[in-house]
Formats: sequence, structure tokens, C-alpha cells
Amino acid sequence: MTESTHVPRRMAAVPEPFADESFGSWLARLADAHFTTRAELARALLAESGESGVKVDEIDYNSQPPVGLIEALSKRTGRTRSDLEDMLVPTALAILPCGTSESGPYCPSCWREDHARGSRYIRRQWCERWTVLCEVHEIPLRASRLPVERLLCAGLHDPAWLGETRISMWPAQLRAGLLRAQRLIRALALHGPIPADAADRVRVLTDLSLLVGTAFDGASLIDQSVDLEGDASPKLSWRDAPSAAFCSADVYERRGTLEVRQRALRLAVVILHRFVDAAISARAEDVAILATLNLLQPGSQLASECDRMVRSWPAQYRASWELAFGWPGQGGAGYFTRRYGPLSLS
Repeated sequence: MTESTHVPRRMAAVPEPFADESFGSWLARLADAHFTTRAELARALLAESGESGVKVDEIDYNSQPPVGLIEALSKRTGRTRSDLEDMLVPTALAILPCGTSESGPYCPSCWREDHARGSRYIRRQWCERWTVLCEVHEIPLRASRLPVERLLCAGLHDPAWLGETRISMWPAQLRAGLLRAQRLIRALALHGPIPADAADRVRVLTDLSLLVGTAFDGASLIDQSVDLEGDASPKLSWRDAPSAAFCSADVYERRGTLEVRQRALRLAVVILHRFVDAAISARAEDVAILATLNLLQPGSQLASECDRMVRSWPAQYRASWELAFGWPGQGGAGYFTRRYGPLSLS
């Protein structure tokens, strides 16, 4: 007597994925169609495929879901493995986990348009670590702590976006610089055709992003790029977790919330334009940070890391930095005054 082969029953309600939808977004909509959560659906499918030990709350649904989950979904939904894998973000661009409960980045303008159509979904490109602006509306992405199923499938009028997006922080020229930066980073990460000088620019930008988001002596430079409203405690840094502050030695990869990634790339673009291109921000907080870079104290953590960073750059970037700021830990107020004029925070 031969053993019969069990054929899993097809799911009755399978939403059609949007062309640019992320896998995690589609899975959340599939779960909602079956009156459950994404995590519970994943747990059931993984148990069916013999991978019941996987912690469903720790799965990267947008980039690296378990193979068993993909296979079970293919059998249950009739979609091919290739179809499902095409919805994944390449690992070179994936957002690195940092222990937060963000449901996923979303463009507020897209959310309103999606809400009006009655079909909300998270775009695959928003789930890339260096995509911080919507390329359609050219505005900062936002995050929510709502469960992803509620964000996408409930009839909400206010998703309670996290963080702040004051208009003064995102002038048009700065947004253009950020859009260019995230496109270059994407092209380089995917090994697309990119000129050597553009590749050098990406390297400098990502170095600067790591520098400004690292907590040196208890705080990061992006702490100074937001209005702390009298609260001097550190707010933002890489590996932005509820209970830990990290120094430079701990930061090998950029793990941070959307707000940390957004502020870090924003400030990196501001700094790069100051010493390579043309100034694109005159906010008092940004001017103060430029002054900080010019007046780095010899022997400080920030000066030491900045020195190591600049020495690794191509010659033209090293020369431009020294002209604008002086050598890290060896500059002075004269450099800043000659290039930018007297410092004024009024």
C-alpha cells in the first residue's frame, strides 16, 4: 500500500499583487483577506512546511522570508516561486533590523491617494535602506507603529505617522540632492552602470551618513539636526534601540529607524554639498554642525573617526574637505569664516 501525497488546499481569497508591491505588504493583505495577521498566517504556513521553529516576529518579510514560507505560499495561492521572489528587495538594499516596531515606510501623499482608491500597499522601493523620500511626490517617507494589516486594510483616516517633517528641513534643492543620492546608491548596490566619479560620491555619502549617525561621547550629529526643544538627551543614532547608546566601535552596519536613516542621509547630503557642490541648507542647526566639523577638538572620538574617514577618500575629496573644514582635529575658525562668513544662529 503506497502512501498518498497530501495536496494542500488552495486559498480562496488571494489578492493580486501590485506591480511594485513588496512581499511583506502582499502577505499582510493576504492575511487580512483570511481574517488573520501576517505573523499568524506565516506561523501556520511554516508549520505546514516543517519549519515551525522560526520566530515569525523576527522574519524580514520584505527581503529574506524563509524558503519554506515561499514554497507553502506558492502551493496555497497558485503563484509561482519566481512571482513571489520578484517581490523581494535585494539583500544589498534591504533595511537592516534594529529592534523597532515600525510597520513599514509609507509616503503620506501616496497613502491619501491609495486610501481614496481603497487599495493601500507598500511599494518595494520604500523598503530599501537608503530610500528616504518618495520619488513620485518628492517628500519624506513616514512610518507608523500600527500593525501592517491595520495600516493597509482598515478604513483609517489617520495612520498616526511617527516623527516630524517640518518644511524648513526639506527645501526643494535638498530634496533634489537626496533623490539623486538614493538613486546613485541603488544603482551602485545593484551593480548597475555608474561612472567612477559617481561611485566615489556614493562612497563619500555613505561614509558621512555613518559618521553623523554614530553616537560619539554619548550623542550623534543628527541629534543636533533636529529641534530638541530643550531636551539635551540623545535622540537619534545608528542601531537606534530603546535601551542602548552605541559608540563608533559598535557600528559596522547602518541599523536604524526610518527617522535615523532619513536624518543621516539628509545631513550627509548637506555636508557633501557644503564642501563639494553648492550650499543647499541654511538652517541654524545645520550651520552649527558645519562649525562643529570645522572646530573638532584634537583627540576627540569624532575627530579621530573623521580623520580616519577622510584619509580613505579619493584625493579630490580629501582636498575639498581640507579647504572647507581644515584637517579633522587640526582646523580652526578661520577656515569656516573664509568659506562661509561669520557664524550666525539667529
